[in-house]
Amino acid sequence: MNSDDRVSKSRSNLTAKRDEGIVSGRITPKTNLHQLLASWPAAIPLFNKKLLACVGCEMAKFETLEDLACNYDLDLVSLIQEINSSLSNSPGLELIPSAQFILYVSDQQRSTDFYAYVLGIDPRLNVPGMTEFELGDWVLGIMPRANIARLLSIPVSDTSEHVFQGENYWVVEDPQIFHHRAISAGARELSGLSLRDWGYQVAYCMDSDGYVIAFAKRVP
Repeated sequence: MNSDDRVSKSRSNLTAKRDEGIVSGRITPKTNLHQLLASWPAAIPLFNKKLLACVGCEMAKFETLEDLACNYDLDLVSLIQEINSSLSNSPGLELIPSAQFILYVSDQQRSTDFYAYVLGIDPRLNVPGMTEFELGDWVLGIMPRANIARLLSIPVSDTSEHVFQGENYWVVEDPQIFHHRAISAGARELSGLSLRDWGYQVAYCMDSDGYVIAFAKRVP
């Protein structure tokens, strides 16, 4: 193995070590410090209170909670318990007040007629580019593929059913936190948080199965 191969292997090992724990959505001894603080800002006050020089430190990208406990002579189990306690008040899915599932379709009117007949209700919104059916606590949306292509500034061919399956649209208190968590867990970013023409700030990413995830917040 030459020196370049060794460097590449070392970087791969560091990446694997960095991502272990945070991707699973659990705080573990192998959870990377940088990923933890970036994905769960609610933990930062605890780190500052303990005078742990992790926030903004470049070495945090390469160290885990296990490393931290060793370096500062901390009890690892107690540290993880304290972190989990500090995260109990951070934004979670239970705080999502509004959710939609949006189907990307080739013919909006045909799909609208189909679902209106099947569901036995009229859409609450039916305008060029978007149809919405209110179904109790959530909304079924219908959007032409051309619209999502325009929204994300990509070719319509890139939104085929083999690439984009549909969209989960969630209105949350802090879209950036949720969006960053998704990216940290392996989602592909499609469009960063920005103001959209319907009056919401929205960030878009795509999961490994081709479903688009949108985190949104209404702009006052």
